[in-house]
Order: sequence, then C-alpha cells, then structure tokens
Amino acid sequence: MNYPRPQPFTLILTLAITLTLMLSACGSKDATQPAQQAPEQPAVVPAAIPSAEPATPIASANPELDRGVAGAWAVLAAWARALEQHDFDRAWALFGDQGAQSGMTSAEYGAQFAGYRDIVVAVSEGTIEGGAGSLYYEVTTTVTGTTLDGEPFRLHGTTYLRRVNDVDGASAEQLRWHLASSSLSPA
Repeated sequence: MNYPRPQPFTLILTLAITLTLMLSACGSKDATQPAQQAPEQPAVVPAAIPSAEPATPIASANPELDRGVAGAWAVLAAWARALEQHDFDRAWALFGDQGAQSGMTSAEYGAQFAGYRDIVVAVSEGTIEGGAGSLYYEVTTTVTGTTLDGEPFRLHGTTYLRRVNDVDGASAEQLRWHLASSSLSPA
C-alpha cells in the first residue's frame, strides 16, 4: 500500500506553538518580547499535518497572543509548510498586500522554487522590534533540499514579518502578521 510521503514539518509545530501559547498565557512577560535564546542555532519551524488551509493562518483563541511572537511564528510556520508542500501560491499570499510585498507575481514567486524536488525550511529564534506604529519580527532563514536533478541546494537569508500596531484606521490585513520581505540567496 502506498502511503503519502510525510512532510519534514510535522506535528512538532502544533506542540511547539501550543507550548509557546500556554507558557505565554501563564507568564507575566510581555507577549511581544522574544524569548532569550542564542540566535545562531537555527530551529526547524515544524508544521502541522498537511491540510487544506487558507493563506492567512487561523487566529488562536487568544487574540493578545496573536499580536506577539506567537502570531509571527504561526505565519512563519504556514509559509514554511506551504514551501515544503510546493504550495507556492499559498506561500506568496502570506506576504503583505495579498502577496504584492514579495515584489513578484504569484507565478514569478512559484517559478523561483519550481526547480526543487524537496524543500526544508529552518529559521532561527527571531527578534521583535517596534517602530513607526508597527512591530517587526526578523529571523535568519535557511532553505535546503534537492533540485529536480537530485543535487543538494541551500538558500540562506533574512525574513522579516510585520504587523501594524493597533492604530485607528488600520485594516484587518495590516493588523495581522505577514511576511514583509525575504532575502534568500544561494549559500
């Protein structure tokens, strides 16, 4: 019997996000402050079991947590999962302005990953900063795998997420975490 090949992102994301949400809810620390951890150790952003999900991650039961690091990580996980599953339209749509902040069309974005057979996304612990009415979350990102020809590849760069703070006149899309940019290049 043929079973579907498991994706590199598995149930670990669900457990990691649940634990993060639980710890954030129990602690007195500001949810917008990142945990103190050495940024040089990349961590694979695990994803939940593959499913048909919308491009915008579903919000948790606690909107306060969605505004902090947990919300940024949910978007990172959805983006990584989409790349690993070759759902490039969904990955593109996680950029702000309904994908436009990627600087490419959906087709152009997908074309840059179309030559890869296997994709694994890893990100480091990020840093969150505020400025000009927005929060920014920065992570070091590494994408590895194999090309369609079976050759290994490695892309490395920085990925930035952004959300507008709760300011009058901000749209629902602006208030959600979204990818602002990613500077992946061969390493």
